[in-house]
Amino acid sequence: MVRKEFDEMIAFLDSLAKLDPVAMGALIEHRVSCNPQLSEHPTVQVSTDGGKVTVGLLGIINGYIGTIEEEGRYKGWGIVAAIIERDGRCTGFQRTDEPQPKGSGAVVCFSNHRSKKL
Repeated sequence: MVRKEFDEMIAFLDSLAKLDPVAMGALIEHRVSCNPQLSEHPTVQVSTDGGKVTVGLLGIINGYIGTIEEEGRYKGWGIVAAIIERDGRCTGFQRTDEPQPKGSGAVVCFSNHRSKKL
């Protein structure tokens, strides 16, 4: 379920990206190790790499806002995605299931742990 605050969250995050796209890009890309209790939280999105479990800002945000419930490619993924330019700047946020920006070379960062329970 996606919370009704989704649009307000996107507007807030976009305003922060406009203020400091470098800091927001670094925050989105940064991951920290987390313990089993956090990794087993029912909504927080975490990742595993070589047995190490990590969490980032998008995983926390999506843990609050919600996941995509509809069947399809993005089922279970966090609804909020970040637009990261090749130089690491975060230039905005969007729905995970929206088309990626064209022509800018930007990459959309997703949060998609919930396809696998740790």
